[in-house]
Amino acid sequence: SSSVDTVSDVYYIQKGEERLYNSYSLAIDMAEGVVDLQTRILNTLNQLNIPQEETDIKSDIISDFEKVITSGSTTRKDVDKDIQRLIRVASQLNRLSVGTSDIREAIDDLLVVLERKWEASR
Repeated sequence: SSSVDTVSDVYYIQKGEERLYNSYSLAIDMAEGVVDLQTRILNTLNQLNIPQEETDIKSDIISDFEKVITSGSTTRKDVDKDIQRLIRVASQLNRLSVGTSDIREAIDDLLVVLERKWEASR
């Protein structure tokens, strides 16, 4: 088990000006470390044995996934982009003719982490 720690700032608007209300720490416990999960997904994607005509789809999937894991998102807007990219990756997997259920399951786990990070960045 591992934990991801993040800090979320809560703001309010007063007279048109955004002001910091408070900062909160948030720990997300994972049975598998997030980096390990990301690495496992990326390795599995790279090892997919697909027909030649699906090479471009696989390349696009890997490219989108790499953007998610290297983004270092800290703002809610950035985390939202990562969530959308990850949903696109999961959707694109359906276009491949090989079994990808293990990858989709791992992506679901990663989405949970990103959704919590998104909630914490309110």
